[in-house]
Amino acid sequence: MINEKELDRVLQEIIARWGIPGLGVGCVENGEIVYARGFGVQSLETGTPVTPDSLFCVASISKCFVATAVMQLVEQGRLDLDRPLIHYLPDFRLDDNRYPLITLRQMLSHTSGMPDMDEAEYDELVAHPEYDEGAPERYVRGLASRKMIAAPGERFAYSNIAYNVLGHLITQVTGQTFEDYMRENILRPAGMPQSTFFFPDVPLDRLAAPHLRAPGMIVNPIYPYHRADAPASFLHSSVVEMCHWAITCLGRGIYQEQRLLTP
Repeated sequence: MINEKELDRVLQEIIARWGIPGLGVGCVENGEIVYARGFGVQSLETGTPVTPDSLFCVASISKCFVATAVMQLVEQGRLDLDRPLIHYLPDFRLDDNRYPLITLRQMLSHTSGMPDMDEAEYDELVAHPEYDEGAPERYVRGLASRKMIAAPGERFAYSNIAYNVLGHLITQVTGQTFEDYMRENILRPAGMPQSTFFFPDVPLDRLAAPHLRAPGMIVNPIYPYHRADAPASFLHSSVVEMCHWAITCLGRGIYQEQRLLTP
């Protein structure tokens, strides 16, 4: 059983030690939420308190949801993990004669040999948001000049780029936007109806703003986002709804009798 007072004390100590503006924490036990609490503020500028329903960008945890969507399509027979990506995206290119060998399994497991964005490149991308439906396809076409960093299957190398390409793949295979497919087939069935990959849908009064140490803590003057990078980085969710995701995962793919995947 969770000792709520002791957990509160530890979390308050962490917040003070690291100077964290706001924090949301949830715990699940035996398929139930047993602790969900907000600490601090969503923004130092507004002073709005963090609640269990505040929406945070969960960054690379987004990839877990994309992988689940790909595996749904595999179970439906619409994708094959060991088929080359170019079978499904014939226009995909990298500047390397090995790219036609990249499989979906390798992309999911970060063994595709695909490159990643460096910090400067990533900062440049998300500092110039694009919101239209064509953004992901432009992003994928823009990879044609990128070099591979290893042969497919040769070694592990983390790649946000690979997951963004998988997001575009979901669109091409299903005929839906990435965000619509994720909402209808992953988020809602997992008890996450308020969560979204599309930043314009986030209610700003519930948004936990990103902060910078510069050197004192300030609200980031730019909200980092790019629609093409949503699969790798930009799920927005709350503590409560992330607990629902935890329940789904601990339940081997089932939330309230709705099955997302087979065990």
